Amino acid sequence: MTDVAQTRMGRMVSILIKKPGRRVKTGGSVATVESAKWVGPIHTPFAGEVVKTNMATFSEDILIANRDPYEAGWITLIRPDDPEAPHRPLLEGEEAFQAYVGRIDELDVSCFRCED
Repeated sequence: MTDVAQTRMGRMVSILIKKPGRRVKTGGSVATVESAKWVGPIHTPFAGEVVKTNMATFSEDILIANRDPYEAGWITLIRPDDPEAPHRPLLEGEEAFQAYVGRIDELDVSCFRCED
């Protein structure tokens, strides 16, 4: 989950994560998140197998993704079906940065971690 996503959804209330061994399709859901403002899926950009989840951390601290989405608030580790496949729609480097900044502007998101 990105910082923009957690900022837009608000305080997380619950999360249901697919168990290790489950297969997911491109665009499929690896988890369902509920917040005070939103209930919905967390999608994966590629097909693969869930190999590890962070459910133990969320069980101890449901707000971990709100405070630390890029480190302690990770959700799943997925083994891609085809690691050699082109990684589109994943972007890299400056292209990813510019797309992210554009999305923040488009959504008019204001959060301190989204700043330079």
